[in-house]
Amino acid sequence: MECYSVRTTSLSGGALVRAALLSHPAIRDSVTRIFPVAVPEATLPYMVYRRTAMQPVAWKSHGSDDTLTVEITVCTAAYDEGVRLAEAVREVFDGTQIEIPELPALRARRSSIVDACETYEADAYIQIITINIKIQ
Repeated sequence: MECYSVRTTSLSGGALVRAALLSHPAIRDSVTRIFPVAVPEATLPYMVYRRTAMQPVAWKSHGSDDTLTVEITVCTAAYDEGVRLAEAVREVFDGTQIEIPELPALRARRSSIVDACETYEADAYIQIITINIKIQ
């Protein structure tokens, strides 16, 4: 199979989300895993992130600036622990810029919390935080 060079775009934004989550000590030291999209099998507490929407804005001069909507799900055995981790997620994404060395072509100019809800399912307290990320 041939290897092709492909330009990195906002579709790779999950790498930014994961790196940003792992940059916060309360998250890094508490969760067992951080999964993209789905959880094959896991031990509480863990997080799942997934892109739920993308709004592209094309520019003649430099490609596009996209806004991604990403849902981060925090699953814990105890309610208070889930709220604490949700607060850490908010610290990471509320009004911040995100860059990671592994993907220098991908940069989040601004991120913000747009929604949050909670539920209980299958013996887990669940916090769902929705964020918008402007990717450049």
